[in-house]
Amino acid sequence: ELYLIAGLPIPEASYYDEGALYENGVGAVRRFVDGFDEGLARVPSYEGRRV
Repeated sequence: ELYLIAGLPIPEASYYDEGALYENGVGAVRRFVDGFDEGLARVPSYEGRRV
């Protein structure tokens, strides 16, 4: 997205009108970031354990 090129923060998901243009790539970075954060929250902690 142009926000990344410009060094600006990515708008919240609500900015993208409920994802109506996702198939055109609009809001794809926001969807990726939100999905990554959601998935990261489910990763178990291995702190203090040898893996």
